Amino acid sequence: MLSRSTILLLGAACVFCASLALAAAPKPFRVCADPENMPFSNQKMEGFENRIAEVIAKDLGAPLRFIWWGQRRGFIRNTMNATLEEGRCEVMIGAPAGYDLVRTTKPYYRSTYVFVYRKDKGFQIKTLDDPILKTVRIGVHVLGEDYSNTPPAHELSKRGIVSNVKGFDTFYSEKNPPGTIIDAVAGGKIDVAIVWGPAAGYFVRRQQVPMAMVPVPSRKGDLPLAFDISMGVKRGEDALHDQVEKALERNREQIDRILNDYGVPNLQTRVQSQAAPAEQKSPDVYQTVYNGWKWWHVYCFRCHGTNAIATTLAPDLIDPNEKLTLKEFLQVVQNGSANGKMQAWSKLIDEQQITQLYTYVRARADKVLPPGRPDEVGPNGGPWVPPAGWPKR
Repeated sequence: MLSRSTILLLGAACVFCASLALAAAPKPFRVCADPENMPFSNQKMEGFENRIAEVIAKDLGAPLRFIWWGQRRGFIRNTMNATLEEGRCEVMIGAPAGYDLVRTTKPYYRSTYVFVYRKDKGFQIKTLDDPILKTVRIGVHVLGEDYSNTPPAHELSKRGIVSNVKGFDTFYSEKNPPGTIIDAVAGGKIDVAIVWGPAAGYFVRRQQVPMAMVPVPSRKGDLPLAFDISMGVKRGEDALHDQVEKALERNREQIDRILNDYGVPNLQTRVQSQAAPAEQKSPDVYQTVYNGWKWWHVYCFRCHGTNAIATTLAPDLIDPNEKLTLKEFLQVVQNGSANGKMQAWSKLIDEQQITQLYTYVRARADKVLPPGRPDEVGPNGGPWVPPAGWPKR
C-alpha cells in the first residue's frame, strides 16, 4: 500500500506536469467574426475570411478559435473589449486600413464598390453621374437607423437620387441572406445594385443570368469608394500585430488565391492608406482632420452642410461668432444642444471621433482648409498640408 507521503508526492507531480502542459500549450489565435456574413465569414467556416484566418493560424502554429458577433455597431466593444475574458478575441481579418478602433496591419488587398446589373439590360453605367441613375431602380445596402449609411447611399443622395433607391438591410438572417440584393438584380426587382466588391463578386458568380460588374469611381469631392483592407489587431497587442503582419507577407500568394477563388475584385494597388500619408510634415494633424472630415460627412452634413458650409437647419460652425472651445464642442455633441434642436450623439460617436470632428471644423473656421476632401485639396491636387504651427494650442 502506498504511504500517505508517496501519494502526496505523486499528486504534486501530477499538478506540476499539468502546469507544464498548460504553459507549453500555444495561445489560441482568437478571431472576431460575423456568424452570418458570406462571403466574408460564417459559423460553417465557408467564408474567405475563415480560410485566411486558417492560413495565418497555421503559419503561427496556434489553434484557431472564433468569437462570433454580428459585425455592426458595437462589434469591437463586444468582442475585443468584451467584459468576460472567454468572450474576447484579438484579431479581425478584414478591417479598413487606418481603422482607429484597432491597430491595422499593412493592407493585404484593395477593393471597391461596384455597379451590378444584368447584361441583357444594355446598360453602360460607368459613373454615379450617369443620367440613367435618376430613372432606374437602384439597390444599396443600408446600415440601420443610426445615420451611418454606406458611401454609395450618401453619394446618390447628394446627387438628388433618392426616390428610386431601395435599401437592403445588412442585419442578415435566414430570411434575409447576404445575397438578397444581387438576387433582386437577377430577378428584376431592381435594375442596378451598388455593392461592396467582395460581396458582389461572390454572389454574381452564383447567378444563372449573365451580369456586369463595373467599379464605381469617385470624383473629386466624393466620399471614398475604394478601400485598402488590412487585418485589425487589438490595441496593446503589439507583438501579435507584428507576428500577423509577417505571416501576411509570408502567405501573400496563398491569400491572393483565396481572394480570387471568391471573386473578390482586388485592385492590387498596394498604396499607403489615405488615413496616414507618410509624406505629410504633420501626419498627426492631417490624419485628425481627415478623420474629422470623414465623420462629418457621415453624421453632420445633413444639417450643418457639406464641407461645413452652413444650411438653414443648423448654426454655421465656421462662422467666427459660433466658434466653440473643444470642451464646449464635446459638451454639445455628447449631450445635445440646450434648446433641444440637436440630439445627443454620445451613443453613436466617441470622444476621439468628436475631437476629430472639432479639429476638422476648426480647420475650416480658421480658413486653413479649403472645401473638399483633405486628400485632394493640397498641392497639385494631393493631400492637404497643415500650416506650420496650426492649430495653436
